[in-house]
Amino acid sequence: MRLAFPERIPLGKAITCAAVLAVIQLFQHTSLSFTLLFFAFVVLSVMSFNYTGGFSRASGVYIFWFALLAVIFGVFVKAIFREPADSNLHEPLTTMMVYVASISMMWVAAAASRKVTWNSPGLAQVLGGYRINLGYSAAGCVTLGFLLIVINQFVPQTGGSFLAGLNQINYFLPLGIILGTIDALQTSQGRRSTNFLVLTAITFAFAWGLVEFSKQGMFTPFIAWLLAGFYMRMRLRPVHYVFMVAFSVLAFTVLSPISVGRDDVYPGMTLGAKFTLAENLILNVGQVRQDNYDDLIKAQEISGETGYYNQPEGLIDRLSMVPNDAALIAFTSRGHVLGYAPVEGSFLNWIPHFIMPDKNIALVGGGNYYDHEMGFLPENDTTTGISFSPASEAFHLGGWQGIFILMPLILTMFFIVFDGLLGDMRRNPWGILVILLLGHVAPEAGIIGPIYETMFGTIAVTGAILFCVYVAPILGAAVSPQRQIASDQPWSEMG
Repeated sequence: MRLAFPERIPLGKAITCAAVLAVIQLFQHTSLSFTLLFFAFVVLSVMSFNYTGGFSRASGVYIFWFALLAVIFGVFVKAIFREPADSNLHEPLTTMMVYVASISMMWVAAAASRKVTWNSPGLAQVLGGYRINLGYSAAGCVTLGFLLIVINQFVPQTGGSFLAGLNQINYFLPLGIILGTIDALQTSQGRRSTNFLVLTAITFAFAWGLVEFSKQGMFTPFIAWLLAGFYMRMRLRPVHYVFMVAFSVLAFTVLSPISVGRDDVYPGMTLGAKFTLAENLILNVGQVRQDNYDDLIKAQEISGETGYYNQPEGLIDRLSMVPNDAALIAFTSRGHVLGYAPVEGSFLNWIPHFIMPDKNIALVGGGNYYDHEMGFLPENDTTTGISFSPASEAFHLGGWQGIFILMPLILTMFFIVFDGLLGDMRRNPWGILVILLLGHVAPEAGIIGPIYETMFGTIAVTGAILFCVYVAPILGAAVSPQRQIASDQPWSEMG
């Protein structure tokens, strides 16, 4: 089997699968209205994804991740657990109507972006980035990523400093893994997907995510390797299947539970102490999982809230936005519309402090704030991270006006910028970096996330492209053994 990024999903097959799931949902006593709305959501998601060109455009990637991770995955798992899809939800019909309206507005925004950016070659093509020496560029990215982690441990950050600016665009380790994997596949004619540099980068990035108790940090290096394999249409061998199954089991049974260790990290905690804490959690992971389960049950008893599934399901609970969204949508529909102060604050955040030192950004908005509004968090808890999809946040900020006016305006801006910046993402590896980025932004960064990424995500991706084209090859050549310079044939056409 060869990996390949989907450019379109066969609509007939999607309708058939959605229809089969609808029948199963009805047998499981899901209401007919909810079942039909979810069926409509799946069909609209596939149609809008196909319209954008699928993974060839940033807008298509955004729609894919939103549809899959915010909605479809969670509802599909309910069917596997033999539970009605609309059970354990506040106002399930309103929630699904918000989702259907949201995917429709995303299609509108993608259509507007397509009119403006369809012929954009992308910044990397303009700079000639497709002819860089991948090995040297990968080595330069990994070197800088490693140095930034070390420097950040000893040098305090100050606002506006050069170090703070570098950290704003610090995607260097995953980008090094992506470029290194592509280089390994290209130089070996597809026989191997790793080399010493890639294995070192993956190991270091994973270990650092482990001691930081970050699921994103632990998962990202492996996902970066897999996405690079998709990009190069890597042929899967038995060892790859074994690795992916083993990592999936490890992610659910060990890595996700021990991420709770971040609650025990205190300011000034030494790296050695973090290693010791991680070791203790790993050695006692069975007890950690049981404690997590008990804490969830206790929290549900105190708040009176239940999860989407009848029993806590660990990582699966965190992979669906449906219960979070349903709670916020129900709260909003009872008259608690927040207003657009978070939108104004997000745009003001674009302006640097040296230009507007007295800017006053309203301290409202964000998942933690919304959970306090709903009364789900104690008053003194300002650190618990709660995520909501763009659908529920747009609805909370403006009601239906937020869905039909605010969402398409923000996403049109976001899609135009990223579609124009990247062009056809099949032609350069920086699109893979954006696939990683949007895997987080689309399902769980709300509608404010695209505002932030339109400015700072653009800076980060542009900085990564410029670094890879002009700086990383020089840095990589300085730290790497002598290697053959890339041929005149563009590497982006070799996959």
